[in-house]
Amino acid sequence: MAGCCAPGPPPGLRPDSPLPREVQLETPLEARGRSHEVAVRSGRLWIRALQPESEWTLAPSDGLPRAGCFGFEPPRALVAVSADGDNLVVVGETGRVFYAKLSSYDAGRGFDWVDEFGLLWKDEVVLPERQRAFAISHRGADAGYYEDIDGNRFPMSFGVSTLYALDASGQRIRYADPWLEPDWSHLFFTPLRGRFLAVNLAASASTLFVIDASGELWTRLADYDTSGENPLPGWYTYERGLRPGRNVRTLPGWDWVRQPRPPAEVTREITILQTGQGNDARELRVRGRDERGRAGFWTKPIAAPTWSFVAVPGWQVRDDELLRPLPGAERLGPVLDVDYVGQVGVTHPYVARVLGFNPHNSPARVVVEVNEHRFEARLHFRRVRPESDGALATKLGLLELSEDTWRHEDPWMRKLVREVTGGARRIKVGVRVSPEGRELSLSESTWLFPGQRVSLRRAP
Repeated sequence: MAGCCAPGPPPGLRPDSPLPREVQLETPLEARGRSHEVAVRSGRLWIRALQPESEWTLAPSDGLPRAGCFGFEPPRALVAVSADGDNLVVVGETGRVFYAKLSSYDAGRGFDWVDEFGLLWKDEVVLPERQRAFAISHRGADAGYYEDIDGNRFPMSFGVSTLYALDASGQRIRYADPWLEPDWSHLFFTPLRGRFLAVNLAASASTLFVIDASGELWTRLADYDTSGENPLPGWYTYERGLRPGRNVRTLPGWDWVRQPRPPAEVTREITILQTGQGNDARELRVRGRDERGRAGFWTKPIAAPTWSFVAVPGWQVRDDELLRPLPGAERLGPVLDVDYVGQVGVTHPYVARVLGFNPHNSPARVVVEVNEHRFEARLHFRRVRPESDGALATKLGLLELSEDTWRHEDPWMRKLVREVTGGARRIKVGVRVSPEGRELSLSESTWLFPGQRVSLRRAP
């Protein structure tokens, strides 16, 4: 908040480039939230209420985040801004993030700024180095509720704030949450199990929106809660079809959804806006040109099959900004998944394989060969955390037999499946990856050999 030591605005400060009449497309220098639009010009924050005839003004007292006489050291200049719902963040010249609620804004004294994003870990947040894009998200009262993959609705009893950052590789989206340690250790992978090379990222109400250099578009609802990481909102389950209304969220969380490409030319500038309550209350926007060469943006509701175009007078789109389709081999990054294989058992050995494993990208496939038969399952896992020796481990793993394996047409196979699984289709397991990633272990299982650890080696 502005305080006794806060200086007034620099004399004669003016924006170094024109401010928009309306923020129709968000950029690192312009954003919009529930009640206000914001922009960074001349290293300062400018603000305009979302009301007719409202004018841009320098945010009090001097366009910089301040905390009074004994608060944090303010940045010398701002270099970026992001807003969504009631959340606002600005970034100083060192990459340090400052956070405020738009609802705290007072035209006379400014915002109630804090320099700590965490509620439990009181520490500053600095954007990762060489990040390609960042975005603040607020899934709050305006979003109303979210639906899990079974369609069960869960109302927003409290807000979910998430700060996302697309790393330099374009394959990982790291995130910070006020309830997490601010070390950017939590992450999601981009589409195609991280092989999608995103060049830009936008976010709103926990919904991610990414684009690659060829103009391919994907969206996903994903945050600390919906992915099953947070134990506080209620219990999670992988069992499908539970009675609606129970405070049990069905996992896995939502996967990436490929969006149709607009029918004409696009750039890498994208925006997602929340428009109401529920998962599908989102609007997508992509800057580009229409078939007649007019500049503006393509727009559609997130679940709609087609785009419409809004021409914006005064906008220009240069030819070198346009994205061109690329061959698949040129637009895909390296494979990040690993396969593990091993022989399990002595008297009657089994060959077990875990295919496509990544400790931060559930699930993986499991194939077990018994004589001439095959078991198939999915290995789900969540809350994978480092151990003291550098290994990664979780007790929240689960083996889920495929429908074909569980209801195999061969009676002998059905009997064998029930014998080695203890009669359960879903088996809780612990999952551990050695520090070098050379060994994958499954334990605490009634599957294969009760009570024993099953260890597999990394496939060559």
